[in-house]
Amino acid sequence: MEKQDLTTPQNNQKSKKSKPDSKGISFFDYIKMIIINILICCGVLFVYHKKFATPEIAIVDLSGYIAGLRNLYLQGKIDDLEAKKKLDEAVSIIQNEAKKKVVLSSEVVFGKNNRVKVIALPQLPPEAYKFDINEYLKKLSSQGLKKE
Repeated sequence: MEKQDLTTPQNNQKSKKSKPDSKGISFFDYIKMIIINILICCGVLFVYHKKFATPEIAIVDLSGYIAGLRNLYLQGKIDDLEAKKKLDEAVSIIQNEAKKKVVLSSEVVFGKNNRVKVIALPQLPPEAYKFDINEYLKKLSSQGLKKE
């Protein structure tokens, strides 16, 4: 077999340089490139805005829930173990929501918005929110405790 010279133009296709078109890129090609770039940029901005830029916000009325638990406890409707169990359940609900959303206390949120989710804590009986401190003090004084 004969050895062929690899530097000859017939075997080295890369050495041939094609001349660029004398016209260059047409006006319509520029318009197509601009439209494609605008579409890609808008798509990227849309995905970024929906997935990364705006976190979901949830609010929870933890102070109201704790006040309700306290009222039930002071009225003698629940004991300390049940109060702790209900509070632990509420905390676990809040922690599960905090994995997916930013959770804020309801005291720092001034208005309601359709994008803000309200976290529902375990339901307490209606008497949890009807507490009269004077009635409680009378009950304590009748048991022999003096109010200060």
